[in-house]
Amino acid sequence: MPDPAKWPVVRGRLREFRPLERYHYVAGLPALHKRVYVIRTPEAYRRLGAPDIAGGIIVSPPLGCVRGRNIATHGHYSTPRRRKGLAMLNTDFEAISRVIVHPMFRSCGLAVRLIRHAIATSPARSVEALAAMGKLHPMFTRSGMADVGLFRGPKHYYRYYLATRSTHPYLFHCSQGEPA
Repeated sequence: MPDPAKWPVVRGRLREFRPLERYHYVAGLPALHKRVYVIRTPEAYRRLGAPDIAGGIIVSPPLGCVRGRNIATHGHYSTPRRRKGLAMLNTDFEAISRVIVHPMFRSCGLAVRLIRHAIATSPARSVEALAAMGKLHPMFTRSGMADVGLFRGPKHYYRYYLATRSTHPYLFHCSQGEPA
């Protein structure tokens, strides 16, 4: 049987992702999305009862106000001219809003591959992720994203992760994968 680490990451659809949503700690899917990538389970595994989709990732527009981003960018996107700041934010950032791997295929490195693929194919300068369980599941740092820190959100604490290809001076500079 083929090695899961070599299964291709391909463009998917939100409806393909839906069967995985029950394995995520946040109910439902994000309100908005830009792209969905999936890793489809090979036919040989599906004949043995495996699911159609081994894992998937949803890339969304960034949230408007994120304390971790404000610290990482030195407040560049929290400008008083909010409309201009939001336009720049939507151009410069994308957010990973869900990464889910079916329990049958966990610990095979699929989440890291999905995250790296989302970063590599992003047209934005930076890709960010907020994770309530980031320390328990270090897939973002294993993918090369910088762990900017732990922040208090409106309802709970979250870790803010950032991957950037930009050399612009307003963006946070730290070696990717190392905590700030």
